[in-house]
Amino acid sequence: MDYVKPTILMGLSAMGGVFNEEIVTKMAQLNKDPVIFPLSNPSSQAECTFEDAVKWTDGRVVFASGSPFANVEHKGEVRVAGQGK
Repeated sequence: MDYVKPTILMGLSAMGGVFNEEIVTKMAQLNKDPVIFPLSNPSSQAECTFEDAVKWTDGRVVFASGSPFANVEHKGEVRVAGQGK
């Protein structure tokens, strides 16, 4: 992460949880609006959840998933996950 300094994480691995708190937090440090697309299906195999991505980026994440995720409330605002199709 430090060497490459990615601007986007795109998950296609079907390895649930691989975008963990350390990785997502680092993305938030490197990018004003970190782009995280855990596209694997089903949602249990998504690389991270929408709720975690919102929490770990303090709500700055640009998020689209391959499976639907529930809305998340963050600082009094309801956030809706995008879904890439």
